[in-house]
Amino acid sequence: MEPTLDQWQQIGIGAGMLLTALLTLVLTLWLSKQTVVQVRSLWATLRRHEADILTQIDEPTDALPRLVERYTGVPAAVTSALLTALVKTMLEHLSVPAQETTRAANLDETAH
Repeated sequence: MEPTLDQWQQIGIGAGMLLTALLTLVLTLWLSKQTVVQVRSLWATLRRHEADILTQIDEPTDALPRLVERYTGVPAAVTSALLTALVKTMLEHLSVPAQETTRAANLDETAH
């Protein structure tokens, strides 16, 4: 029994949907990989400027704490202490994984 025209159309639509789904999956995986590489690179760059970042927020007279005080009313001394503690804690907790992922990203980039 030979398939009818309507059945061939259904087969074509199904094959097209399957191909579209596969291409979407491949594109999503590729974009995810590129995003991970870029985030790792950004994190490695920011780690090199840790001291610069901290010096921009550790004093109540610095620009960011004064800006927060102007728009929120939170005293600059409180903002500066909070931001400094937050950034230091974040950098301490992320430093070990960042070093491991940076090495992994460098190995991954040299494989291409």
